[in-house]
Amino acid sequence: MTGSRKQLIVGIDPGTTSAYALLSIDGEAIKVKSSKKLNLSQMIKETTKHGTPLIVGTDRRKCPELVSKYAAKTGAKKAVPSYDLPEAEKNAIAKGFQTENSHQKDALAAAYVAYKQYEALLKRIDKTLLREGKTDYSDEVKSIVISRKISIKKAVDMIEERLPLIRSD
Repeated sequence: MTGSRKQLIVGIDPGTTSAYALLSIDGEAIKVKSSKKLNLSQMIKETTKHGTPLIVGTDRRKCPELVSKYAAKTGAKKAVPSYDLPEAEKNAIAKGFQTENSHQKDALAAAYVAYKQYEALLKRIDKTLLREGKTDYSDEVKSIVISRKISIKKAVDMIEERLPLIRSD
């Protein structure tokens, strides 16, 4: 059950100084970091300490190679904007967050854009599970629906098929 591992949305800004930003599946900032020594394996090692990468985003229309490799190695779905995010938009997104430099700000903007791309689906999952009284499945259903591109109902059915049938009566 993936419920024990927190699902993450990761934003990456590659370059001489690389940066990553981690958001919870609900869009809350968890961590932002940048370093000249941050290569792909180091980034994977550090980000997966905080949970399971579900979605990885960039602030560029043409997905950088580092982001594609991160997605391939972690199984995270790529979220790529339809246009290169302008500086003003990145500044507006990062406002109110503690970032030390432009790399961290860009990574945070990338994570936020990734969250926004999936926000409607994530909210629909929560609404459906609330209506059915199955909110305990939230993280796992989100993971299955996003990674396997299947319906919410099918994801719930998969989870319930694995659960032992326990009756209290």
